[in-house]
Amino acid sequence: MPSIELSTDVPKADPTSTTAISFFFEDSSPGRYGR
Repeated sequence: MPSIELSTDVPKADPTSTTAISFFFEDSSPGRYGR
């Protein structure tokens, strides 16, 4: 059942997406990376 495989892949990609968003937010915040 591909549905189960997709469900298992979703949680794995969730933290990655959150991390990517966090990096973007941190980059936007002044004083974080000095950009």
